[in-house]
Amino acid sequence: MPWADSQGATPPKYWAVRIEAEPEQLEATAAWLLDFGVSGVEFEDGRAVTPCFGDDQWMPSEPPHVTAYFADDERWPSVAAAIAQKSQRQGFTLKISSILSEDWQNAWKAYYQPIALRYGYGIVPAWLTSPFAPAKAIRLDPGMAFGTGTHPTTKSCLDVLLEQGAFKSRVLDLGSGSGILALAAARLGAGQVDAVEPDPVAVRALRHNLELNQWAKRVQVIPGTLDDLPDGEPYDMVLMNLIRDLIVELWPRVRPRVRGMAILSGILEDACSEIEDVVRESGMQVLQYQFVRGWVTLRVGA
Repeated sequence: MPWADSQGATPPKYWAVRIEAEPEQLEATAAWLLDFGVSGVEFEDGRAVTPCFGDDQWMPSEPPHVTAYFADDERWPSVAAAIAQKSQRQGFTLKISSILSEDWQNAWKAYYQPIALRYGYGIVPAWLTSPFAPAKAIRLDPGMAFGTGTHPTTKSCLDVLLEQGAFKSRVLDLGSGSGILALAAARLGAGQVDAVEPDPVAVRALRHNLELNQWAKRVQVIPGTLDDLPDGEPYDMVLMNLIRDLIVELWPRVRPRVRGMAILSGILEDACSEIEDVVRESGMQVLQYQFVRGWVTLRVGA
């Protein structure tokens, strides 16, 4: 989703840059788009999707593509020209369209329905009636922040978290987004959750979601990055639903803060071996693999 600027203001207009590529090229394409100062990025890998309710698969109606979002500011014309040149060299199909921030905030809600999780738990859009037991429902309004629970990486991370439980645990959610993982940990009875998030839009959504679930006193929101996390006792559980590059970069500094386990997600299958190496070099090992539609979530421990 598009982000706010450093002052937390949301630009009224964004440019959506869509590049069609083969599934195995999507991650690399997203990586070079990030170099242009992208405000948000999403993938469509072209694979069939199994809905949360029912067994029939939904086949995507569009080819595999990456869509990146750029604020409509003074940098945009030069950025657009550079992206067009690189896309032409790569032989990619490029489409650029404009979108209003107001459309982001409202149009998608019609398609966001309750999500059933394991053991009777579920995610409920804040504006809908919950089909789940009150003690197992997580109310969520992601707004313009990443984290609805529908992406395979988030869903897989939630599955492992629910399997392991978090009762009375000290939990770190690094890159919390809308707060879905922090909320799930709180719902499972975590004693303390620290949610670290650099995006001002996501921080606002996270705080709103904590109020929706009446967990504002149980989850500490830390605007910023790992550098802004205060020193303290190690964590029983660390949640990192990020991307390969960030996990590789941050893990050596996160490792000393882990006294129990970590759940690492946002990893494409072909990057799994690299993450395994980084984990082993830190003195930990992979205890569980969960593969979903080309992505893998790892549970690691001593």
